[in-house]
Amino acid sequence: MKQVVKLNLKFGQLNDIMSYPFSIFFTIFFLLMSNVHAQKNEQTKESILYYFCSPDSAFVGVKDQLGNIIIPATYRAGFNYDFKHPITDPVIEFQDTDVQPKRKDSPAIPIGDVYSREGKFLYHAQFFDNGLDYYSEGFRRYVDGDKIGFADKYGNKVIPAQWNFATPFHYGYSRVYTGKWTRKYDKSDEHWTVVPDAPDTDIHMINVKGEKVSPLAKQQNPKDYFSDGNYYPYPFSYTAKEQKIADQLNSLEVLGLIARLRFSDEQQDTPRLQFEITEWPTSRFPYYTLQGYQNQRAEDDYIFTVSEDGKNIFHYSFFITEEQKSLQKWIVSELEECKKYIRNHPNAPYRFDVKKHLKEWKNK
Repeated sequence: MKQVVKLNLKFGQLNDIMSYPFSIFFTIFFLLMSNVHAQKNEQTKESILYYFCSPDSAFVGVKDQLGNIIIPATYRAGFNYDFKHPITDPVIEFQDTDVQPKRKDSPAIPIGDVYSREGKFLYHAQFFDNGLDYYSEGFRRYVDGDKIGFADKYGNKVIPAQWNFATPFHYGYSRVYTGKWTRKYDKSDEHWTVVPDAPDTDIHMINVKGEKVSPLAKQQNPKDYFSDGNYYPYPFSYTAKEQKIADQLNSLEVLGLIARLRFSDEQQDTPRLQFEITEWPTSRFPYYTLQGYQNQRAEDDYIFTVSEDGKNIFHYSFFITEEQKSLQKWIVSELEECKKYIRNHPNAPYRFDVKKHLKEWKNK
């Protein structure tokens, strides 16, 4: 408990205090200043937050470590909330919302309520895979009315909601849909695609700044993005330091060998693994995130985080309770799996000398 010292002084009492021995006056002054600093530190220190249930366990809210209610328990509890561990994400998420799509058939579907850690409502996420939209290359889609925009992992609306539909970012690009579009379900009534519902619809690419990007007349860079028969400019650019960090992973032959092993000889294009920086260090997460692409297709198993100085590399895990393996441990583990795969598939077209690489990486 903090020690709080209050002085309620009348004008004439100041001389009395000043007549105290200097050591006593200094002690009072020190306690006052200590209390001011303690209050300031308390305000700047981030609270530890937890999901909690209402007394009847029907609803969920958020409290801090002192029991203060940050968000009242008004959200339905019939979803997968972690009540044992603190909320470590920069934002707080609830799976349900009372908001409905502006149009019944709109492809912009609001789902869930997202708050800041201080309890301020931020946005509704776009519906995807029976829940809130996933983050892709550091961005997530959000819904405002019947339009879609993009938010970052810290709750900032980095690209305003202005499109009837948009795809997640991939290789630095998102495909956005202007004009009126509607949902069309397949025979299962579970999966849907977007189809035009007016003559003035259009589709084009945007970059991470929200800028429209036109296709190139012809390929200019081996790393230009190829989509739907068109090439788009290679979207990534780095400082010398960042290029060195990306090169660390791109220069590791063993990663390409591991990723390529399970491809069949029926593949028309030789699979190529390529790493690009998709997220940069912040005060909350001081690491670069590097996404692995196989022939420009994002691979979830090939995401790594690299410390700001480039010295420490970890395999990224989506689960907070799972150990973040160092690059060395992850490669050894994957090589062990490769050894089993080759044993069971002796004619695999992309088999390689696993024993040689295992010996090298176990000794690192």
